[in-house]
Amino acid sequence: MRLIGFLLAWIVLSPLSSPAQDATALFRKASPDVEAALRKNAGTFFEMQVSKKFGSSVKYVAEDSLDTYIGSEKDSCFSIEIMSITYNDSFDDAVVSILCERGMATPVGGGRVTMPSTTYWKIENGEWKWYTPKTEGRTGDGDYVMTPFGPVPSKTPDMAEGAKAERKEGQLTPQTTVEQLRSPLKTNPKKVILRADKASTAVAEVYNSFPGLLKVSVSWVGLKGLTATLDRDELNTGESAKVTISYEPQGIQPPPKAHAVWIETNPMRSATPVWIEFRYEEQMNESAQAAPAGK
Repeated sequence: MRLIGFLLAWIVLSPLSSPAQDATALFRKASPDVEAALRKNAGTFFEMQVSKKFGSSVKYVAEDSLDTYIGSEKDSCFSIEIMSITYNDSFDDAVVSILCERGMATPVGGGRVTMPSTTYWKIENGEWKWYTPKTEGRTGDGDYVMTPFGPVPSKTPDMAEGAKAERKEGQLTPQTTVEQLRSPLKTNPKKVILRADKASTAVAEVYNSFPGLLKVSVSWVGLKGLTATLDRDELNTGESAKVTISYEPQGIQPPPKAHAVWIETNPMRSATPVWIEFRYEEQMNESAQAAPAGK
């Protein structure tokens, strides 16, 4: 089974002076002309992915991502809906979050599932173009290819001899549920909070609910100052691992309001997010004041 690695990121624009400006920065928007141009190009590009007109779609791909795009697997969606758009502080780079309806085949059934995904766009020669960001934290990048909808394993368990041997150690049965195959890991908590303005660390736990041994690794879309580590790389059924996520601000550019690190599994290819919310000191104080008494 192949699952698209996905993540959903919201980019917050940099406050230029006092903390009082932070709330304003959270809601800055691009001009109507900039937004319309991006939606036009992104919409056309996504239509071409759905209709499999991949040759025509290269005109919407940035020069530095052409080789990656041409060589990637074209795992097309049945339909694509733009969910949201967020921009950098100069409005020439954007994250376009989408909902992709795609097929999912498993040993115990299949069908269609709607999944969130993240795509990246930048202005090149006056036009909005799709591009691939750098993905950090992952070892053996050659095992992945970048598609228009995120990083996807280049080999499925049925294609890799090593994965075949490992899969025999599992206990797949007719009683194994689709949910166990789609999401073999559970996280607690599902979201951690880090400081946007100072160094901070948070820890989450990942639990293997899959009936068999899983190898696990952690990766994330590049964000300066962010690191994540797992305290173990193999989990048997019922075992858990701790993922430690740290952030230290780099320069004046603030982090996005939200980000994620992904716990990836092998041989059951999946990517489970631990969401990160970045907060400033005043936002953390407001949250504490808003909490009901005794909570």
